[in-house]
Amino acid sequence: MNRVVASLCTGPAHVVYELVKLQTLRQHWDGPTVVHCSQDDTAALLDPACREFDCELRRVELIEVAKKSNQQFSSKVAFFADGTFPGKHCLYLDSDLIICDRLTELFEQAEEYGVCLTQFCEWRTGGNGLIAKRIRKWVEVDPTAEEIAERTIAGNYPSPNGGIVCGRVGAGEFVHWLAWCKRGMQTFINDETALQMLYPIWAERGAATMLEGGTFNCSPKHKPPSLSWSDVVICHGHGDSFVRPNKQGVSHWLPIFNACLRDNVGGCAEWDLFALGNKWIKQNFVMVDGQLELKGDVR
Repeated sequence: MNRVVASLCTGPAHVVYELVKLQTLRQHWDGPTVVHCSQDDTAALLDPACREFDCELRRVELIEVAKKSNQQFSSKVAFFADGTFPGKHCLYLDSDLIICDRLTELFEQAEEYGVCLTQFCEWRTGGNGLIAKRIRKWVEVDPTAEEIAERTIAGNYPSPNGGIVCGRVGAGEFVHWLAWCKRGMQTFINDETALQMLYPIWAERGAATMLEGGTFNCSPKHKPPSLSWSDVVICHGHGDSFVRPNKQGVSHWLPIFNACLRDNVGGCAEWDLFALGNKWIKQNFVMVDGQLELKGDVR
């Protein structure tokens, strides 16, 4: 297989996102798709949907790490590096995405450069913004990265997000990325901060490129004013944005999920949504006539 889409779903709390991602993915991609699950209960919930959408379901073990919150992020990078992810060129997609258009350009760029990344909206690495602060925090854990960190901040590069990554499986860049993930294991979202520092190095030697401006990685809350929703290819509900009204993603995600409930896509109408471990669904929603609705006090 030359081009494959892959995901990594690490717990029942995320199956509601993965279902919507698969539902929208299949409207724009009919190629090989592999859903990796790290828990038996997650795999059992997603098995009917994978059958319905003609996706392969694989049970995987996450790598051992020193910080549990970074296990999923680091495992994703390890799976690119060691060939756990399938295909010659693999497009990794987080669960919390809505696919709005064709994904061909990601594969084309990855085939030309080796790695294709996506800028999160119009975020950049410079100044005193959130990304620069995370990079400086990294140096507190890994002082040997200070020179590269300062160069990244000074360069004010477009900031890649680790939720949408396409590349040649086994490429040296993924091995490099994994090594950095281990160096910064005690940092917040270690894979992403590492990627923000490594991208300029890879780009300089022609080993990576980035699709900029948010078209392929657009947040409901941080969408650039110049970008129309009609031009967005991937909507990214980062930080549970799809089920947290203050993050402005509910209106994008909820109609699609409710359509899945109505049609019992992948058996989702039989799920106990409030027992999946997703605290935001439990906190913010109720079921009314088989549909998920926001509670009145959080609308």
